[in-house]
Amino acid sequence: MTDRLAKGRGKFEEIYGPGSSEGLLDWQDGLGKDLARLGIEFNFGDIYSRPGLTLAEREMATLAALTMLGGVDAQLRGHTRGGLNAGLTPTQILETVIHTVQYAGFPRALNAIKVVTETMKELGVDIPDALGPGTAGPDSYGPSTSGPGALGPGTAGSDSYYSSTPGTNSPGPDSYGPSRPVPGTGGMAV
Repeated sequence: MTDRLAKGRGKFEEIYGPGSSEGLLDWQDGLGKDLARLGIEFNFGDIYSRPGLTLAEREMATLAALTMLGGVDAQLRGHTRGGLNAGLTPTQILETVIHTVQYAGFPRALNAIKVVTETMKELGVDIPDALGPGTAGPDSYGPSTSGPGALGPGTAGSDSYYSSTPGTNSPGPDSYGPSRPVPGTGGMAV
């Protein structure tokens, strides 16, 4: 075994546990084992072993990059486990995915957060509650009862988040209020 492979295996197993590097190699057949070995040598022996970032910070960056890529569910699952093993909290992992929405877009961020959340649930990790208004819990699209403010931002309600003047029932100018035509869009409403 080369020094580079040994170093990579050490870092890989620091993230995923003892024997995990052998599991990755065993997962492939024939020339696929070479690709797995190269991944361990380069990704973990060369890159993850560099100074300057903690293992947790590297996992956070990796989760953000995987979210941006999209279509890498198996890797998101693995790095969610790796992030938890490296000391990231569930909130830090989920907030990393939420942070990417401004760059990756909603489809990729929503798909990624679903994979990350499912992985955490499989591991028995508590999922942090939603923080935003109109969310009754982590699996809810809003309050289970109707009434003022039940439809989210821009709806009538007494919560000052929904209105420009605290305590009023009218949406503010920056709310997600009723659809209105947008100038320069041929009357298309948003």
